[in-house]
Amino acid sequence: MKGLTSIFSFICLSALALRPGIRTSISQNALINIKNSIVPNVITEIQANKIPDFDVKFGLLKINITDIQFLEFNLTAENVGVKLVIDDTISYINLELINLSFNATSKIAFRTPFLVKGTISSSLENTNLTIPIKIGTNKGKVSLEILAARGNLDSFKMRIKTDSQIISFFQLFNHFLPINMLTNAYKRKLVTHIGESFNPQIQKILNSIVYVEEIPNLPLSIDYHIEALQVVQNQYIEGLINGTFFLTKKPKLVPNVTLPEIPPAWVSSQDFKIQISEYFFDTFLWGLQDSGILNINITNDIIPKEIPITLSTTGLSEILPNLPKVYGNDKPINMNCIVSSPPQFTISEVGTLLSNSYCDFVVTTAENAFKTAFRLNMQAMTQFTGYVVNNSTGVYLFGSILPNSTEFTVFTATNSTIGPINLQDVQDALNYFADAIANYIDQKIENQGIVLPIPPTSQVENATMVMNENFIEIGFTKRFSNY
Repeated sequence: MKGLTSIFSFICLSALALRPGIRTSISQNALINIKNSIVPNVITEIQANKIPDFDVKFGLLKINITDIQFLEFNLTAENVGVKLVIDDTISYINLELINLSFNATSKIAFRTPFLVKGTISSSLENTNLTIPIKIGTNKGKVSLEILAARGNLDSFKMRIKTDSQIISFFQLFNHFLPINMLTNAYKRKLVTHIGESFNPQIQKILNSIVYVEEIPNLPLSIDYHIEALQVVQNQYIEGLINGTFFLTKKPKLVPNVTLPEIPPAWVSSQDFKIQISEYFFDTFLWGLQDSGILNINITNDIIPKEIPITLSTTGLSEILPNLPKVYGNDKPINMNCIVSSPPQFTISEVGTLLSNSYCDFVVTTAENAFKTAFRLNMQAMTQFTGYVVNNSTGVYLFGSILPNSTEFTVFTATNSTIGPINLQDVQDALNYFADAIANYIDQKIENQGIVLPIPPTSQVENATMVMNENFIEIGFTKRFSNY
């Protein structure tokens, strides 16, 4: 019944998530690799860091425990297991410490009413401990809370030696000291210290997560805050990430984009997986369109050499014969092109971009004198494939325009000052140069990758990418260095 409750809860979370533009999955095996990278540092911290002093009060008696330290601490990364657990809709990462043994020492002081000082020697042998880490989110950020360790501590032994010969000789500890209370408090302090020693390493991992990423050279940022985070089927941690692009200087402006579908089943079997929805790309294109980045004023200076055409009344006369008749020969023309609505991006086996735009053909009739000959409205379609690049600054998704996939369609002309326009001739001319135009755009965007929400503390290996219905899925393994 708990399993059904957990699955139902996650379906509800998936459905209620406001903008799950990205879905991620981290397997239990991946967590084991992370564990192997941090446990050596944890063991060092357990032995090196000072355990805080504490007091035990029993009636009027106050016992001071100070200078606590481990003399021996026998644990290796191989003896720390990782299990994913969901219990009553609450998700946990359980660290299983197997065959843990240690020896510890400290100082003790109390009054009887005279001051008594001494030492405590303690040991634990071949004990299994479980340290639960509660998984959740806090204000859209990953929250990992280390809870009290659990386990059978019957093998814990404690011996007190004081500087009072009378107390030591007659073994009067039980008379003056609440031994059971002291023993429980002491071993609880040691076990708590072991659990808390994982905190600095976990915090390093959490600090490496970027929740808002500014896109270089663009007025856009990405929101990578977490919508939902939960263990699924006790096998992997699944996260729904906002995945919305927004205008950096207008963060409250909501994209005019349709929310994504519920993500499909996972395709890859790799330890780390990311599914990127059409919504993610649509908000990116919305941001580009709303900020005016996609608008361009085309002049002869920026036309690539691969397109043998001159923007002038004479140069365009073959497809627009009335231009020189109305405005004269060799008058310069610039095309002021505006993307009129956010482009739409659909994903199947390839990515398809559909955009609506218009271009005003502006004639320079004299110095500082301009006249719009007509407005050309059109629709453009092009197809993309994607690939992943990993470098020292992060993991990036790049796109590349597929050859022979760009086409201009749905032409209309308005506000014409040159009479009727043969739109078929215009369409044929633009589509004749479509590949050259696409290659020019491809060169402009080839270095503009989108950083993925992967902490840059490790090397991505064996990256695979599948383009599926409505989603792109990227699977990979990671080689972790010590945190």
